[in-house]
Amino acid sequence: MFINYNISEIISQLSSAIHYDESIVKNLPDGKLNCTHNGRYIKWFLSDGNNISYIHKKDRHLASKLALKKFLLSRIEDNKRLLSTYKQCNSTNIQSELLLKDNDFRKLLTDYPENSKHIYCNRDLFRDFHNEQFQPVIDSWLSEEYNHNEAYPQALKHPCTSGNVVRSKSEAMIDLLLNQYGIPYRYECELKLDNISFYPDFTLFNPISGQLVYWEHFGMMDDPQYSLNASRKISRYIAGNIIPGINLIMTFETSSNPLSGVIAESKIEEYLLICNNQQAPS
Repeated sequence: MFINYNISEIISQLSSAIHYDESIVKNLPDGKLNCTHNGRYIKWFLSDGNNISYIHKKDRHLASKLALKKFLLSRIEDNKRLLSTYKQCNSTNIQSELLLKDNDFRKLLTDYPENSKHIYCNRDLFRDFHNEQFQPVIDSWLSEEYNHNEAYPQALKHPCTSGNVVRSKSEAMIDLLLNQYGIPYRYECELKLDNISFYPDFTLFNPISGQLVYWEHFGMMDDPQYSLNASRKISRYIAGNIIPGINLIMTFETSSNPLSGVIAESKIEEYLLICNNQQAPS
């Protein structure tokens, strides 16, 4: 069974989570919450490091904000410890990844098509590995009408050979690669999570596993507000069981570091050219 490490994705996710929590903490009240229990009763106290003052019941909102601050600071420390661990175990330390970086070994490994089916498939071989049992489902899925993202239609200005018109050159490149690999997909298809509508850039049907995979490209990560909104969206996806590294592909770029075709293609190989049996936890 193939295990999808996606350590760089996890590192990115943890960094975003830390950044988001720290931005919330900055806007919470100064001081630290202390609680004492006396039988059925609880008392709240505000500590500034030197003095302690009682928080009256009428100021419950203050106690609540301090409780949130205490929780977020604890979570930040937890995530920083996890981040440190994952950084020590990045993909350069994974032996199977090191083998694939050896061009001679990689050629030997992939010359035999039956091997490629268990690792990844190049675009010439990929269509032979489609699971035929899903073809009727795929045909039906592709023919269904779906709700599109109707916000900012003026931003749809990059026509693709597929017939789609997308919002950026990077999305146009992803659209082209998905077509070249024969991956069934929908562009900006509505996804309901807790009665809130989201529009992932691409909703993909894995023709080998039969699972839906979502692809979000975050294209302005050097914009602080955009980055904050991106981290919030990722958190909402996770709450809705759309998990990075399992059924959510994420790519990122800044004005000085655009998305490369190599990275986009590697995501397709990693998530969609294998029979990935991982399931998002229920």
